Amino acid sequence: MGYRRDANRVLIGLQDYRREKGGFPDTLAMLTPQYLPSLPDIPNVRYSPADGSLRYNYIPSWPQLRPVSCASEGNTTVWRCSEHLTDTPL
Repeated sequence: MGYRRDANRVLIGLQDYRREKGGFPDTLAMLTPQYLPSLPDIPNVRYSPADGSLRYNYIPSWPQLRPVSCASEGNTTVWRCSEHLTDTPL
């Protein structure tokens, strides 16, 4: 599972776009094909054009089944990820 690696590629594409155009794109789709050949499949990805940040959520595979949320610190490849406890018994 390379969600963080894929998200970093998107962030690098956003940085390149901003450097060239002077601002972030309205949508991630605007990065293709010039900055990324295609958008990676990142679960529940959310993009903020205001600051170029990304967020995504996923559930790791067994045995760790706690949902994980990750958010970039602005338009950087520095991530803050946290697990979320659920009330659902395994």
